[in-house]
Amino acid sequence: MEPSPVAAGGGNAPKSPKGRRVSARHSVLGWLLLSLSCTVANVFVGHRSANPLRRWERRHYEDNHLPPKRARRQRRRGREANEMELDGADRGHRRDGVDGGYLTNILRGIAPFPAQRQRLQYRPGSLQVPPAEALQYCRVDTARYRNHLKKSPAVLVSYSRRHKLIYRNVPKSASSSARYAMENYFRGEDVRMLVDKLRRDVHTRNRTVVSFVRDPLDRFYSSYEEAYYRMGPWMGLVGRRKPMLAKWYHKTKHRMDRYPYLYQNMTTLDDYQRFYCPEEMRKGSPKKCNNVKTIDEGALAQRFEQFVRDYDGLDPFDIHLNLQTTNLVDGRTGEPLPIAVLYNASEAERGWRDIAKHKGVRIPRNGLAVGRKASRRVNLSLVSDETKRKICRLMALDYCCLNLALPEVCRMDEGEGVYCAIEKQTKRREGGGPRLVIHPWEEYT
Repeated sequence: MEPSPVAAGGGNAPKSPKGRRVSARHSVLGWLLLSLSCTVANVFVGHRSANPLRRWERRHYEDNHLPPKRARRQRRRGREANEMELDGADRGHRRDGVDGGYLTNILRGIAPFPAQRQRLQYRPGSLQVPPAEALQYCRVDTARYRNHLKKSPAVLVSYSRRHKLIYRNVPKSASSSARYAMENYFRGEDVRMLVDKLRRDVHTRNRTVVSFVRDPLDRFYSSYEEAYYRMGPWMGLVGRRKPMLAKWYHKTKHRMDRYPYLYQNMTTLDDYQRFYCPEEMRKGSPKKCNNVKTIDEGALAQRFEQFVRDYDGLDPFDIHLNLQTTNLVDGRTGEPLPIAVLYNASEAERGWRDIAKHKGVRIPRNGLAVGRKASRRVNLSLVSDETKRKICRLMALDYCCLNLALPEVCRMDEGEGVYCAIEKQTKRREGGGPRLVIHPWEEYT
């Protein structure tokens, strides 16, 4: 009797075509299951890795912005549901709007949104949440702020692959020192990263995005002076030395046509420096005038005040006048970028040392003493409180979306002052509750 094919070939006999197809199908399914498992693990690890920074930011915010008793009370409220609801008598409503602690519990899902209300009004900075958390509730109106937004699918960042850290650049908010720190201590490099890739890297590759923000009123002073210098007529006289800069100036100078008084009787840089820099300092390098107290007797301050009166805040003539919030969202949709922590630009060194601690990086004692620091050219003591309050109103998006407290001069503006809104939208969020959005109150009134 002849042996069967299986017995003759043993266990190594070739499989039939059908057997090979079944085996290949099983291999593909196995690889798909392995890939899915790795993806789920990466998402889990990515969220957990950003949590320490987020927890630190929340605790840092409470410790530095709230009185000790109030901070402890807020933490206790985070563990206990707030039973207060707004009824017909508007219980919990203050002169400056709804109580910030109650609104914080609404945002975090601890307290319900009042059934009979569509929007709740409050003062900037009264929410008991850090800026990065407030930003995640902000949706920028891309039509209203179109001149502040770039419709590009990519954003400029400093990217450290080694430390899985991404810094999002915001002009005039400690950006020079931030890029120096990323390049020299975190081995980062400037790249234009697709927003979609940035989101994927955060959620699946354990990347952390950070940035720095600054008090909007103080930043506006710096932004105006930077923009004023960059758009001055002297920029058209650098053709031979810097042809590309001169070409850019001639291409964009039409933006200043609405403000002809800004450069009246000025042609050269020396003409400008005469208004704020002593004569003995103007000899030699123009940079000497960057670190001296201004001698402006009102000529520059008057031009600045006239500009603020004419400016509507929606069509900046230079990128440095763009709002901070519009640098922290997707310019195409107005949706916030997945930023874990927003540090205070006024305490940039402290912020970078905290980042370094979490990433295991050592920064030398004087390793962050960099940045383009310059004295004010406009004499701000001559600028009226009315002008400062107008600036705060122009910066309402930043004050609301970043939950930054108003400076004292703007808190006194009760008539047309800055107020924010938490609005309940009809679209539901994934958890089933209402989708809440933060925006300036005046946008929809």
